Amino acid sequence: MDKEQILNSVLEKFTGNINEDFKLVLKEAEHYRKISQFDVMKDIIYLLEKRYGEMGKQKLIDAAKDNINKRKDLYKQMIDLEKKKEYIKAQELVVKLIDTFPMERPLQDNEVVYSFNNLFEHMYYLLNYNTEHKNVIKYEEPVANYYFHLGYNLFNLEDYEEAIEVLDKSIELNPVQVDSVLLQAEAYLKLGHTNKFLDNIDRALLDASNKFQVANAYFLLGKYYYDLNNKDVAYACCVLSRNFIITKELDNLFNAVKNMPGENIDFRDIQKLQDILKSQKIQFGPSTKVLNTLKKLLADPKTQESLPIYYYFMTIAYELTHDFKLKEQLEELKKKLESIKTNKTE
Repeated sequence: MDKEQILNSVLEKFTGNINEDFKLVLKEAEHYRKISQFDVMKDIIYLLEKRYGEMGKQKLIDAAKDNINKRKDLYKQMIDLEKKKEYIKAQELVVKLIDTFPMERPLQDNEVVYSFNNLFEHMYYLLNYNTEHKNVIKYEEPVANYYFHLGYNLFNLEDYEEAIEVLDKSIELNPVQVDSVLLQAEAYLKLGHTNKFLDNIDRALLDASNKFQVANAYFLLGKYYYDLNNKDVAYACCVLSRNFIITKELDNLFNAVKNMPGENIDFRDIQKLQDILKSQKIQFGPSTKVLNTLKKLLADPKTQESLPIYYYFMTIAYELTHDFKLKEQLEELKKKLESIKTNKTE
């Protein structure tokens, strides 16, 4: 049957009861989704609006909102289970989340769809990776994050190969999903794939856009070089990680590295730290790409028009820069902006 015949056959099954016909539409649409006939699937869904007008349209809108809220609840439940380290139950929930996520319409040649976690990731991708100048469509829900959490649970269940595959999907949906790149790096290392581990760390340091990502990349490198008994590199990585965040796990590693035979480098000697990293072809993060993107965004009049967005980008720059003079300038600007925000809300 051609599409017109399919749609007519579905219409013939309508009962005149909007609730029953809504169930029918969902059932028929799901069948065509499973066989990848997305244009037919979409037109079947719109039959409800065609038959019932505004009432049918509102029914579809309400159902979409209800499904989004259900996925949000599932997501919260999954996070709670992860915190309790109940990884099998969390994995079951995230699989359910992924299965209920609606399929996107087929894309045109000039389109690509991604699931960025925040505005900076979106802008960073557009400025640095959208070389074909495609129309980038953004998922309204964090579907790349769903796959990250599935990978996270598989990793904690020690199913490293499956975790790597799932994290590939997360990165496919968000090419600058650094958390997925870092977790995949850990999985590679668990399987003894050191070259892939180092490649992923290199990619993470290139695209890391918050202090936690940069710190985690250097922490993982610090552990790796500590196991190789390379004190200087392990020490440099620990110092750089501590520049961004300090955790108990990092402190334990740093103390172990300091107690290794040999002298400890002056942690304030940034040039020395950079030279040590260069000797192993390790990037000094955050990358120039990320910092240059922040400079462009902060200098853009459109960004400056919106105080919340300007403050948001400026905060990222403040947290990422190693330049103490620039940090002082940004600190002053941050205080001024906070004062303006406070006055506006009073």
